[in-house]
Amino acid sequence: MLLLNLMLIFGSITIFLMIAGLALREKASNRPGYLLILLSLSLSAGILMQLPYEWGGSASLRHTARFFNLPSIGLIWWFLLSILDDNFKLNRVAWAGMALTLIPATIFWLEDMGIDSFLFPGINYLNPIVFSVLLVHILWTGLAGLKEDLIADRRKIRIWLATFLTLATTLSVIVGYTLEGHTQYLLRWLIIFTTAIILLFWVTRFQTSVLEFEISAPKAPLALNPKFSVPYKKLIELMEKEKVYLEPELSITGLAERLDLPAHQLRYLINQGLNYRNFNAFLASYRIADAKRCLTDLEQASTPIMTIALNSGFASLTTFNRTFKNEVGQTAGDYRQVALNHNQSIIEE
Repeated sequence: MLLLNLMLIFGSITIFLMIAGLALREKASNRPGYLLILLSLSLSAGILMQLPYEWGGSASLRHTARFFNLPSIGLIWWFLLSILDDNFKLNRVAWAGMALTLIPATIFWLEDMGIDSFLFPGINYLNPIVFSVLLVHILWTGLAGLKEDLIADRRKIRIWLATFLTLATTLSVIVGYTLEGHTQYLLRWLIIFTTAIILLFWVTRFQTSVLEFEISAPKAPLALNPKFSVPYKKLIELMEKEKVYLEPELSITGLAERLDLPAHQLRYLINQGLNYRNFNAFLASYRIADAKRCLTDLEQASTPIMTIALNSGFASLTTFNRTFKNEVGQTAGDYRQVALNHNQSIIEE
């Protein structure tokens, strides 16, 4: 039993270090790549602290390893969100979530070192609660973006990730509540080891560079496949002449029906031919352009920004403000003020 445990421990550490090494070797320049390196190292530290005393698992080693393992849950959350959400940033919400995961982890670390003055009733329940909340958020992010995602490989990852996380979590809960002693310990390590193997297979098969799901240089749709010639022209006509993007409820399914084209082919056309990562970004490019035109129009200087946002196809002012700031780099109000002042000065000259 001890030998098998050691094989799983050292095997898991080796695999996670290999994953970190692969990402580091490729000099991962994207955020998911950096997070994968940090996550792999943190998980390796967490596994190392399980090393039996008779095999060198001293108290000092365990304390040090646990310290580097403190952000592991938060890093899992960050890493998966960075893959699934194009707009993911390490903002205040992301750091707040990380801080929340660090509270119980730090308390347990201090308790392991004999400092128990920070403990409070119910702390044992905080860690699983936080983990469950983050897990639900990851599942929701993955499945909620499935419909609008234009990247075929990432769409598969969303489905696979939701299935795997649900299955792994269910097995962990069953093992934790129905088994005890060495059997429970062994099965938990088998789950961890299997997870590591799957992650290594994914990274080595697809390479860490795909973590950002980069798109190659834009190609003319005709160069991709001649059959997209007619749908492409009709798509441009619908967007630029009929301005269907002004419809707030426009979906990729509805647009595909108007083009008499299967939804998956429309995703391919917009992604590979027009270089957009998701359908919302494609619509936003037209809606923002329409809003900018209205914001710079002196005749609409008194029109409320909310009215312009809704007339441009946005479902709400909040969505418009967030999208406009991300795309333009300034608020709609600031953009409007500068543009109107510039246009007015030209007229006066």
